Amino acid sequence: MKNPSVIFDQEHTAKYDKQNARWASEREALFSLMRLILSELPSDARILCVGAGTGTEMIALAQAFPQWQFTAVEPAPAMLDVCRRKAEEHPTLHVP
Repeated sequence: MKNPSVIFDQEHTAKYDKQNARWASEREALFSLMRLILSELPSDARILCVGAGTGTEMIALAQAFPQWQFTAVEPAPAMLDVCRRKAEEHPTLHVP
């Protein structure tokens, strides 16, 4: 198996969100389903996002549930860098 930091290097990561934009309607349907399923969690839920990628899903959940705490795990450093930048720009997420 290839190392994720080789597959998702800075060049690939820079294009990642734009390439996946073509799936916007499917992604929004998935996010709606995720929000519905996860809405029964406690208001102080702590969410572990494994394979967080660029943070798109985590940000969507944080917008729907701003009181939750999120921990992102991502093996590709370039992807985690983008995720961290997005999280820092989001007003309800605390980035240590």
